[in-house]
Amino acid sequence: MRKALGLLFVLVLALSACAPQIETGKGEMVFEAVSAGTDALVSRTDPTYRPDVTAPFAAELAVFYSVRVTTPAGYSPFTIVQQPSNPREVRATYVARKVDAQGKVLGTVEMSWLVRERGQGMVSVFLTSRSDDPQVDVRALEAQALSHLTSRFRLLASGR
Repeated sequence: MRKALGLLFVLVLALSACAPQIETGKGEMVFEAVSAGTDALVSRTDPTYRPDVTAPFAAELAVFYSVRVTTPAGYSPFTIVQQPSNPREVRATYVARKVDAQGKVLGTVEMSWLVRERGQGMVSVFLTSRSDDPQVDVRALEAQALSHLTSRFRLLASGR
């Protein structure tokens, strides 16, 4: 029995070593690509159709920043700064500001996302965050966002 378990263990190790490894760059997260339901239906009927695999990620980020994120105390809700995008690459920056009664900006939080089709059924996601207010815990905001994404999509590898 022990010999059989040992052999099974060696076999599992050998198979896991043969599994393809996903290389990631610094700050890169690789997710399994999923296409929207309509993309899946169209792709079955039209073999030349190429689904937009970045759209579901952009949509989930929009949902997160509109209803799920907890903005820092005194800050406005996050708004999106529109950036040029295409079906293979989406760039979105979400900005929240702290403004005094006179309209002077006291602090800014920016969270910039790049979602890029990677091929082979994968999407690369990069997040760059910054705040000019030392009271804002940018890492905690990132943790909220990444938790939301990983609850919706399968994370395959991370260079973060």
